[in-house]
Amino acid sequence: MCSILPKHTKAKNVIVSIDADSNNIFVLVSDDGKGFDTAAKKNGIGISNKINRVESFNGTSKIESSSGNGCTIWITLLYNNQQHL
Repeated sequence: MCSILPKHTKAKNVIVSIDADSNNIFVLVSDDGKGFDTAAKKNGIGISNKINRVESFNGTSKIESSSGNGCTIWITLLYNNQQHL
């Protein structure tokens, strides 16, 4: 996801935050780029591919953006640390 940010968003700053609790992994990606209208039809498949990847891991995502105001993406992935013992 971060590899496409400079090319498409014209962002000068990007914040990536990763956190976890005993059940979930939380990822936040936020930029100060040009933003976009989340309700508008997309010309490419980039955003939908990202959403499909998250959903393939039984995760959820939320995208908040508007023209001129950057973009913030929240991702939550279910995590069961008992599987890794």
